[in-house]
Amino acid sequence: GLVAIAERCKLLRKLHIDGWKANRIGDVGLIAVAKSCPNLQELVLIGVNPTKASLEMLAANCPNLERLALCASDTVGDPEISCIAAKCLALKKLCIKSCPVT
Repeated sequence: GLVAIAERCKLLRKLHIDGWKANRIGDVGLIAVAKSCPNLQELVLIGVNPTKASLEMLAANCPNLERLALCASDTVGDPEISCIAAKCLALKKLCIKSCPVT
């Protein structure tokens, strides 16, 4: 799954995950991406429910992250967005749709 992709594609710059029909992507996979893919520039998560822990890991380990889209993620709220705003220093575009953010 995602862990294997992260471990074998260390130069990955763009990753789009649509978990809309089968939400099997969890923190283990997202943390593997954060640890193994430091060149990540674009991440799109649709129907995936990242936690604050996995978002913090992505922010800390992916300093080149410029574009982040979080769509239909039930676990992305104000604390997670605050974390992204504080730690994703290279971020140029943030798209949030259908998430419980005030």
